[in-house]
Amino acid sequence: MGSFYRLDSASRDLSQLLDPERHSSPWVDGAMMAACPSCGTDVYTDRVDGMGDCPSCGLVDVAGPRPGVSACETVSDLAAYFRDREMDDGPLVLVELAGEPTGSPDHDANAIGAPILIRPTDIVSVTPYEE
Repeated sequence: MGSFYRLDSASRDLSQLLDPERHSSPWVDGAMMAACPSCGTDVYTDRVDGMGDCPSCGLVDVAGPRPGVSACETVSDLAAYFRDREMDDGPLVLVELAGEPTGSPDHDANAIGAPILIRPTDIVSVTPYEE
């Protein structure tokens, strides 16, 4: 069990992060690396439809929702990841979560400070976030 970090809207009901029914990371248009749903091989796609060419299985849909909640392994990674991103959610909070990695890549797996997908089991702390 490790600690992971994410930013969230201060107005969000954070208990939703612990609901396994909500542990899903949707496809975001753009380039991504994902695991082939059949064999697990890393498949790259930049197609709008989310299809990727697996060297073992051929053309596969890698854009379906992946299990887990996006979070960074360190506060430094989180800061690096959000350094050049706009946040439109109003006031933010820094959330420390306890949990386990899912093994599935986040849609931004190749970004600096990239988040990973986790299955959170507990909210360790929530603090106001100021840029």
